[in-house]
Amino acid sequence: MIPAAFDYKRAGSSEEAIALLGEYGDEAKLLAGGHSLLPMMKLRLAVPTVLVDIGRVDDLSYINDGGDHIAIGALTRHRALEVSDLLASDCPILSHVASKVGDPQVRHRGTLGGSLAHSDPASDLPAAVLALGGTLVAQGPNGSREIAAAERAAVYGRIGTCNQEFGTLASWLVDVVNVLTGNLDRPGGAMFAKPIAWSLTSLTPPEFAEGYSFHRWRSRVRGAPEVLGQVPVSCMAEEIATPGPGRIRALLTIAGNPVLSAPGGDRLDAALPELDCMISLDNWLNETSRHAHVILPGQSVLEQPHYDEMFWSWAVRSAGKYSPAIFEPAPQQPLEWEVLLTLAALVNGAKPADVDVDALDQLFFAGLVAGITQLPGSRIEGRDPAEIVAATPGRGPARLLDFQIRSGPWGEGYGGDPDGLTLEKLAALPDGIDLGPMVPRLDEVLATSSGRIELSPEYILGDVPRLEASLGEAEQGLVLVSRRHVRSNNSWMHNAPSLMTGRDRCTLLVHPDDAAERGLEDGARVRVRSEAGALEVPVEVSDEMRRGVVWLP
Repeated sequence: MIPAAFDYKRAGSSEEAIALLGEYGDEAKLLAGGHSLLPMMKLRLAVPTVLVDIGRVDDLSYINDGGDHIAIGALTRHRALEVSDLLASDCPILSHVASKVGDPQVRHRGTLGGSLAHSDPASDLPAAVLALGGTLVAQGPNGSREIAAAERAAVYGRIGTCNQEFGTLASWLVDVVNVLTGNLDRPGGAMFAKPIAWSLTSLTPPEFAEGYSFHRWRSRVRGAPEVLGQVPVSCMAEEIATPGPGRIRALLTIAGNPVLSAPGGDRLDAALPELDCMISLDNWLNETSRHAHVILPGQSVLEQPHYDEMFWSWAVRSAGKYSPAIFEPAPQQPLEWEVLLTLAALVNGAKPADVDVDALDQLFFAGLVAGITQLPGSRIEGRDPAEIVAATPGRGPARLLDFQIRSGPWGEGYGGDPDGLTLEKLAALPDGIDLGPMVPRLDEVLATSSGRIELSPEYILGDVPRLEASLGEAEQGLVLVSRRHVRSNNSWMHNAPSLMTGRDRCTLLVHPDDAAERGLEDGARVRVRSEAGALEVPVEVSDEMRRGVVWLP
């Protein structure tokens, strides 16, 4: 998370910024708000040798009425778009979209020009400018030119679309729009990543080898239907606390804190002491792990190598980066994967003295290799599994990653492409590797029995009438939405006391009009009630909020 070394230049005008770009060429990057570029630099996905800061070039920040168009400067902050009277009257959709970008911190720093130049397909503003038929004016050392918004577009949904009552329908409709508009699996549209290392999560579980099915069983207490072998985490407390056959009597948590992050955390907090056995693999004593009978510490992030095995499968480019461990872990402490294999053996009835971690590791790896050699279309389809196992040295996750890279689309294919990638080659590239943008590959990833995109499965369509009925219901009270705060990312960072100093950031953001109607002022404590329960929290009046909506971490 540390950027590579770079030279810093601050431009005082547009002309000076253009001159610096002309001087340093492709080695330079412009810094405006920094919300897109700086995270990429920390991950070393962007490695400029010169950073040209244009954050104080005032003549690039404006919203002007041009008669038949509205002119907006590249340094115009999202917040300025949100509160602009001109946009509110003549182009309200852009003002509305800007109000939904990130959180107040992001909107006060992020810029329209930076968002458009970064062109992240998951960003809000590029899609809005595209829909509005906007034209971009680009200036550089060789003059200026106009760039019309692209003819292609993509709808992207984030995790918030599925964390609500109609999450399945919301996520499905994202795909429906992309398919019906002809923007699936084509450049500029919604595409599928082609990662350097394929992810274990992309493999079909053996239980679904003959096709996926749902509702194969229901939870014991509530009767919640199973989906992909799981039921909602909100069932956990009742499954622990309710006596009877099938009652949960043991629990293993891995770097998790469901007492804070799961619905009904107070009920789970009360239920966990009833377990006969609870083991937590965790570096922190938190609200959940405090109930564990045994806490097994893992290594720090600096004591173990790192590769985002899953996240690169969602990237917009075919890229990857491997980070070696900075420090060697204590020799007497087992590695996390060794602990997990040991626990798996014990759960399956092995005696501690009989657990052979290396034998289990070898057994798992050999089985995985055998499966991939039988997978149609695999780079090693039909090869001798024993040959592949013998040609893959090492142990644990490092050996798995080497196998995933070598048998992946860019790998050396165990002799098939001597110039292809291996873990050793990737590890020798401290800034990672970028093999280009995504390419159409629907034929490679489509796994339906019909060989076609099955866009309207009955399982999903069956829930549409319930959505239609809910749209006609009158809303009661205010709409409560959750938020992530930069100081308490999910439920993890609150474990570090140094990050939890200062004022209380667990506040309820309320629009001024909603606050006035209810006689609320900054700092007043209010009781927030929903179907899930109630709590007291201080109010923070903010015009960042939409009327009728309140915002709680």
